[in-house]
Amino acid sequence: MKEKGKVSLMRISSTAKYALGVTAAAAMLAGCSSGASSLAPTTPTMGAQGIHHQVSSLISHVGQVVPNINHGPSWMNPDAKTKQFLYVSDAGAGTVQVYAWPKPKSAVGTLTGFSEPQGLCADTKGNIFIANTEGLNIIEYKAGGKSPIATIPDPDGFPAGCSIDSKGNLAVSNIINSSGGTPGNLDIFKGLKSPKKYTSSVLIEDFFVGFDKAGNAWVSGITSAGSAGLTEFNKKGKEVTGTTSTPIDFPGSTEFDGKSMTTGDQEAAVAYQLKKYKVTGNTPLSGSSDIVQYWIDQPTSLLIGPDAGNVNVEIYKYPAGGSPTQTLSGGFSQPIGATVSAK
Repeated sequence: MKEKGKVSLMRISSTAKYALGVTAAAAMLAGCSSGASSLAPTTPTMGAQGIHHQVSSLISHVGQVVPNINHGPSWMNPDAKTKQFLYVSDAGAGTVQVYAWPKPKSAVGTLTGFSEPQGLCADTKGNIFIANTEGLNIIEYKAGGKSPIATIPDPDGFPAGCSIDSKGNLAVSNIINSSGGTPGNLDIFKGLKSPKKYTSSVLIEDFFVGFDKAGNAWVSGITSAGSAGLTEFNKKGKEVTGTTSTPIDFPGSTEFDGKSMTTGDQEAAVAYQLKKYKVTGNTPLSGSSDIVQYWIDQPTSLLIGPDAGNVNVEIYKYPAGGSPTQTLSGGFSQPIGATVSAK
């Protein structure tokens, strides 16, 4: 599906499903044939050419969302009595909202100054990493801090997701490359130095990445055929045969739950547990419209789901799923990713 003459924003969410390119000015939103909406990661417009996808059989309508960018200063409540924080990225507002965890109520802070922040991840030291998609970088904060402690350049691609393994290696999934569009790629920063770059033989757009217990990096995204794909790079950087055989309509998270690798389907509102690409279980996310990059908090057995379609954050029991146990609403423009800081 192509739309000429429109500056547009391609998102990792199915609410902008298979949409066309990215700017900070507008977002293209396309629903699926079932009426649900799903967002793909955002990517800035590549000059006059843009990024186009033709999957018209899966698109039922196109709408437009104008982001509500927050240009105010970052703030954190110094009286927030919590050892852990929940972070939620808001691509539409260019912010990351911060909550006390595990009892989130109203926000205890807001980090600002981003350009399409999307995927989030955390290391075991309590540091938070933000994939600042249109800024072409990954920004690091200490838990509870309101100023960055590091900015990691990613000039070759538009970072959409991130994950950190037990050794502190940072994996970043770039939805497309910054020089000519597709294909995207996976960057792995060891010691946060210059990354090693890996390009999938299966995916042309890399959405989200997650490390499993063995240190293998799993990446969700879109294939050249326009279908959902899932691939895996082992610790040596060799790609394990990718697959499109998972029952995913529109790809979302790849997240390790402590036992199994999981992957999300934004349209079907479900998180699947996998073993060697085979589905071994599922967690229904009832009531959600478009949960993009969820976070599984293993100590509390909760799944935190930023919902770009419902414009809120839904929290579910994991792995049971069902109806959300709590909903955080108000103040969001386009919530995309979530993570929880370590104690």
